[in-house]
Amino acid sequence: MKLLEAANVNPPAGSRAPLDGRWSQGYNASSRSCSMQIEVEDPCGGEANTALVGDINDRKGRYWVQPVSVRNFLRQSTKCEQPDDKDWFRQAVAAKLEYVAGGYLVKEYMPAVATWIGDTGVPSVSLAGTSAAQYRTAVVAAYDLWQANVVDPIGEPLMHVPPALVPDLTAANIITATGPNEFISIYSPKVVASPGYDLSPKIFFSGEVIVRISDIDDEGGPLYTARLNNVTISANMQLAVDVAPCSIVRVGP
Repeated sequence: MKLLEAANVNPPAGSRAPLDGRWSQGYNASSRSCSMQIEVEDPCGGEANTALVGDINDRKGRYWVQPVSVRNFLRQSTKCEQPDDKDWFRQAVAAKLEYVAGGYLVKEYMPAVATWIGDTGVPSVSLAGTSAAQYRTAVVAAYDLWQANVVDPIGEPLMHVPPALVPDLTAANIITATGPNEFISIYSPKVVASPGYDLSPKIFFSGEVIVRISDIDDEGGPLYTARLNNVTISANMQLAVDVAPCSIVRVGP
């Protein structure tokens, strides 16, 4: 599935964002999923207990969400203008949001962004090589690390795979295709294969992903450059991808 299908898109204000809904300036978020501890102990009052998830010192849930401005342009000669250019442009911008949002998670769009897989708060496991056995070993290690540290209401983690690695992971029996761009895995019932992940192809697991997208601002209409006989249509929007860095486990460096 795509990221915008798996994510919680434009939830109500207060979902890890300011209650007044003003998320476009950035905000401090807190994930309870990284502050959970689970242990088992003797019901008869024995001293022995076994930690299953987290530990008593887990306080890793605070992080900063930095929105980015997505600027879109359609530039062409005035000789190529068509009556429906503006409508076509809006549809094209919306269709490409999946690529842009996926890239947000795997590529450092700007230094202030913490909610991506390369943040210093993201744990990782090593990947020794690219054979089927090495992929399986690394994926199992990442899955086990996620289970040992994260508790999320979504239950099982989201498994994120770049489309470039889908053939290798399918051949290694790590993921199985169930339809067009639909995959499942023993490690996750939801496998996300966003085209934007190919900007920095890594396998990773995560908890809930929240995506916030503003309306398209395309006021002003076409801008003509008369001397060059060019015309430009532009549109801006705000985008934020909110996922706690501590709820991500990355495979590889």
